[in-house]
Amino acid sequence: MITSSGWFISLISATLWGASLLASPGASPATGVAPRELDAVELTTRLTPSAIAPGEHAVLEIRLPLGIPASTLKDEDLPTINDELLANSAQLKLVDKSGKRDGTSFVWRFVLTAHKMGKLIIPPLEVDYGPKRLSTEAQALEIASHRAAGDNELRPEYGEVAMPWPWHRWLWWLVDAGLLGLAAWLFHRYLWPRLKWEWPRLSTRTQPPAGERPEVWLRRELEALRARFESAPSPEHVDELTSRLREYFARRARRPVRGWTSPEIRRKLSDSGLPPSTHDFLARCDRFKFAGNQHDFGVLMHEGFEESERILTLCGT
Repeated sequence: MITSSGWFISLISATLWGASLLASPGASPATGVAPRELDAVELTTRLTPSAIAPGEHAVLEIRLPLGIPASTLKDEDLPTINDELLANSAQLKLVDKSGKRDGTSFVWRFVLTAHKMGKLIIPPLEVDYGPKRLSTEAQALEIASHRAAGDNELRPEYGEVAMPWPWHRWLWWLVDAGLLGLAAWLFHRYLWPRLKWEWPRLSTRTQPPAGERPEVWLRRELEALRARFESAPSPEHVDELTSRLREYFARRARRPVRGWTSPEIRRKLSDSGLPPSTHDFLARCDRFKFAGNQHDFGVLMHEGFEESERILTLCGT
């Protein structure tokens, strides 16, 4: 006697068995193509042209029938091609390659060129589609010149080719220049009259402090420098002495003497009444600071104090 649970299990088994009888033949899970259709898949190749001149292009087209509309396949289910032998060829150069869906087929297109004369062999390429691997046959590509044998005559040159004018680049420059010009005109026309700015007048002359003569200032600075030198002599005092003299010249002539070199002082202050010995002393100080003997700074300082007194005697009291 069959129980209710056993009867239910028998019913389910019969239903599954009937469904398996009505089901269509299985398809490849990777491609969605029935096995008997996948077995009939074959590659077709076409090389155009089969002979080219050095540097010209030839197109190798490989077509794979998919058995189903190519648009129904996902990207990961599309066939793949191994073109490593072609890409690494020493005689052929792969200029471009592409692949696309074309109805119920997938088409690869390779653009080739070569420069060595003779018959070159295009290596076979392997295609993987689902569980099946296909391969093309090696093909010959003839590289031959269009000239007859022994024809070495020079051909007429092409005419001069004018360089294209980069108008788009200059257009942006012109637009920017126009906008800047417009902004400057608007600023000058409408804003500038409302701004009452008074620009400071710059002068190349140095204004001395009010109420103090340059000679008084120099005597005070020389006394302070002499005291520091007598207490602790140092080569740096030579630079301080020349800086004081340049400051004195600037205050007396009201000119930016501080940044001048010794030759510039000789040339630009030639009419200021300075004795020639002053220019010679400044030149010796320059040689001392840049290439001199550091043991001579004491003698140079005494000469500098004497020259300063001479300057004060000649130029003022």
